[in-house]
Amino acid sequence: MPELWDMLGAPLNVTLLNLPGAFNDIPPHWRGRVVVGDICRNADLVSGYDLVFSNSVLEHVGSLARQRAFAAAVASAPSYWLQVPAPEFPLEHHCKALFWWLRPAARRRAVIRAWKRAGRTWDARQMAGTRPIGRDRLRHLLPDGHIAVERVLGVPKSYYCYRVGAGVQPAG
Repeated sequence: MPELWDMLGAPLNVTLLNLPGAFNDIPPHWRGRVVVGDICRNADLVSGYDLVFSNSVLEHVGSLARQRAFAAAVASAPSYWLQVPAPEFPLEHHCKALFWWLRPAARRRAVIRAWKRAGRTWDARQMAGTRPIGRDRLRHLLPDGHIAVERVLGVPKSYYCYRVGAGVQPAG
């Protein structure tokens, strides 16, 4: 997602961190740094950064233990901003299925198997490995963060958790 940082138009030193194979589509004009690694296994990958930014990643890292490790690494930075889709939103963000997280787990597994048979391997892989993060779990994982809610027609769509480090002056 290097395009996001290009849009800001501010002089920033941006480092993208992701798993192997995730950087195959980096635009040739990208001037930032790219680091391949797993933050859940090596929190030192984010040491020394002023801000850790995570957009719709935490729900994909795997088990609760890996979610805890990811959150601890994010919280090791002086400032962080982390977003997760709200599981109670009627349209599931990744696979575009209605009321996905309200369905029984057995029904979700059956749909994933049907997607595999139909050749929808990306949807199947994506949803088989997704563990939704509600507001309470986000609060538990990042207890020192401020949580904001993005709403659509009054229904939570996303949760944002952030912390502004000491000495940081907000713009404006």
